[in-house]
Parts: sequence; C-alpha cells; structure tokens
Amino acid sequence: MWEEIYSASKSLGSNAMSFVLNALKSRQVGANEAADRLLGHKLYSKSRQMRFADLQPRNQVKRVLKPLADIEQLVENNPDSPDIFYAHWVLDV
Repeated sequence: MWEEIYSASKSLGSNAMSFVLNALKSRQVGANEAADRLLGHKLYSKSRQMRFADLQPRNQVKRVLKPLADIEQLVENNPDSPDIFYAHWVLDV
C-alpha cells in the first residue's frame, strides 16, 4: 500500500488520491446497498414508513368519514347507502 503511494511515477498527492479512489471502488457493500445500486435507487434520504393497523373488532374500528360534499351527493343519489366512510385498508380488502 505505502509503496503505491510513495512511488516516483506521480506526485505524492496524486498517488494517495488514486489509492483512495481504488479502495472506495473495491470495497465490500451490504445486500441493501448492492440492490439499491443495481436498481438505480438513491443511497440517501431513506426512511421507514409506519402504518397504524387498527385491528379492533369490526364494530369498534375507527373509520374516516368522507368529505361532507361527497356524503351529501351520496345521500342525494342513494339515501340508503352506508358508504359514508373511506375504505378501511384492513376491513375492506
């Protein structure tokens, strides 16, 4: 390693820089980084996403109401429809 850096063919700084670049190119990487590089994904700004799973019994599950305009239109078109909630990602699969 030191012989490559101190060889007389180039300047000390140039040899050190080429050694560092070669070392970086031939380093071992983990499976995640290798897959990201092969797929062309960015290697930064990763985050884990969490999603809350409300697994209460069907009659106790908290649901999200649709906007008032959508509910009014639904009541106008089909007053007996119980479809006033957004689809639940566990129950309505």
